[in-house]
Amino acid sequence: MTQQEAVGAAPAMSDQVTLPVNQPYSRITVEGAEIHAAPLCSFVTGEHQVCKEGSCPSTVECKISNDTLPVEIIFPASGERRPLQRIGLGFEPIKETDPARNALLWRYSDEVPSENEPRENTASWHEKTVGMLRGSPKCHRTLWHKCAAEMVGTFMIVLFGCGSVCAAVLTGAQQGLWQVAVVWGFGVALSIYATASISGAHLNPAVSLAFALVRPSEFPLLHLLPYWAAQLVGASLAGCVNLLVFNTALASFETHHNIIRGAPASVLTAACFGEYFPNPAFQYSPTQNGASGASPTPNSALAWGADFISPFGACMVEAWGTMILAFVIFALTDARNTTLVRKEQVPFLIGFTVAVLISLYAPLTQAGWNPARDFGPRLVAAFAGWGEVAIPGPNGGFWVYIVGPMLGAPLGAAAYEFLLARGLNIAGEEELGACTSDQCVDGAGAV
Repeated sequence: MTQQEAVGAAPAMSDQVTLPVNQPYSRITVEGAEIHAAPLCSFVTGEHQVCKEGSCPSTVECKISNDTLPVEIIFPASGERRPLQRIGLGFEPIKETDPARNALLWRYSDEVPSENEPRENTASWHEKTVGMLRGSPKCHRTLWHKCAAEMVGTFMIVLFGCGSVCAAVLTGAQQGLWQVAVVWGFGVALSIYATASISGAHLNPAVSLAFALVRPSEFPLLHLLPYWAAQLVGASLAGCVNLLVFNTALASFETHHNIIRGAPASVLTAACFGEYFPNPAFQYSPTQNGASGASPTPNSALAWGADFISPFGACMVEAWGTMILAFVIFALTDARNTTLVRKEQVPFLIGFTVAVLISLYAPLTQAGWNPARDFGPRLVAAFAGWGEVAIPGPNGGFWVYIVGPMLGAPLGAAAYEFLLARGLNIAGEEELGACTSDQCVDGAGAV
């Protein structure tokens, strides 16, 4: 490690340093070779820069204190910034009659190679490996980064949400629908917190469609298909993980209740992955299956028949629930909505909205609201032995959980953006003086 010095003429022992710029007043020494940067007038001192290249005044003044000492050197030719570690500050008196010839020295411990000499990387192999995996800083996020975040976020939603269903159905860990709904809600919130700063955390093909149609300036239509693909991959991978983790519990449950995977009664376990209407956990009773387990036994407490809810009715429930969810999402994420000052609470409130909707409508349709959340794990179930019970499902109703949310989310987004949010536009116009108070009140300036 060589020592470098940045030297400038300065008054002796003063708290104010005046550096003339009509001559080279700084130099960098590397391994005994002196490299002149003339004039090197771009010292960075603490949080402020003394002067910028090409705009230096006749003199450069810099207060000397512990928090305003140079921390890096900028090479004028290339603008390259090299960080330095200060190890000392001192004055070196020179026997001259002119006090301005005294030298103020900054001494540094880090190496500063020339502009044409590559800087030696002294990091350990572990630091180099981590740095390589982390990648270099980017000026902007690419579509690849965003899709990766969507895949991870949707994976987390299905892992937590469907995992809570697996735990409730197969082990009885959750008692009551609200406990499952709360786990779902927290899973959604955590997924948004983890990915929102990268991709916006749609984590739902229906929500992506709503943003593409209603807020195209925030989410271009060209990104829609890549987002959908990433979300489906993430949901499918999470379905595989849940299948592996709960495989033993699934086998035990099926054996104990005489359920044959792929037979009609296996809808009770298939509901751990895809969704069904009515909710099998309410419609059927696993403890009352016959020895063969070929057909599910209706729950005598409710006596819901096969025609309790039609595919069209289930589709409308899914559309309605997703419409409410999208409405809330667009309201909470609107920067003009000043009711919610602390926007970092948005993920939690969206998750809480999901939990509320599940507690209301899960007995009817299992409350999907998300095509990727349903279709990804449903594909896993179809290949894992559930077959036609998974796809196309009883009454061929798997499409309900794709079409319903795809209809509802844009409607909910449009209801907020084109109806309710118009009031925010009016308020903004009044503040900016675009319309008079009377016009803003009676709506004359809102057209």
